[in-house]
Amino acid sequence: MTSPGISRNPAWHVPRSIQQEMARAGKTVQTVVPPGPQNPLGKVFIRFGEPGLGLGMHGTNAPGSVPGFRSHGCVRLRNEDALDLASRVRYGVPVSVIYQSVLLNQDARGDVWMTAFADRYGKTTANAAQIRTAAEKWSSGGREIRQQRIVETLQARTGKPVCLSCRDSSNGQIAGLQPLPWLRPDMPVVVPDGNETGAVSPPPVAAPVENALPAFSSPAATTPAQASSAAERLF
Repeated sequence: MTSPGISRNPAWHVPRSIQQEMARAGKTVQTVVPPGPQNPLGKVFIRFGEPGLGLGMHGTNAPGSVPGFRSHGCVRLRNEDALDLASRVRYGVPVSVIYQSVLLNQDARGDVWMTAFADRYGKTTANAAQIRTAAEKWSSGGREIRQQRIVETLQARTGKPVCLSCRDSSNGQIAGLQPLPWLRPDMPVVVPDGNETGAVSPPPVAAPVENALPAFSSPAATTPAQASSAAERLF
């Protein structure tokens, strides 16, 4: 998809599906919400995809709802983040919306970090063995990837980064984390020398560990739109 444009102080043309929800809830059905403090789009709307889809990234009139997972297809951001993103996006910039429940990062020291989120849409397939295989390919200096931390992180799903290769899981400051180019188990793992290995397959007898959830890191995330489009779900 691409971004066909940006609207500042937008009016919200309420989708028919949401009008129906309003009616079922006994609320006054609104078809258009003008710009202002009651507008759920906030101060800016960054459209992506065909205009008829009505999809985009935008601010909010309810800051406490970010982050959240109630979405009709858009991506809701904090107002300051939406305005900052809008200042960087240009017409026609590519936009990727990626559902990813396990995020792998590497810090400046070469340690590998993992973040797991609850799988709200039931689409996660990565298990602990697959995650370890991917993480080991990026662990530098012979640092051990601790399997138990992977298992615990998947089970807890706190959305907080956990260091897989630090001696102490809480060791060090989380700074300068860079996303590793690995999105899901059926994709090749790009190792540090730039070569691709085959997709990581689970061992035949290994039962999948409980699913983790959505976080976002894309090897192709070279634009602000790509880097932000899966971070927080919208209305």
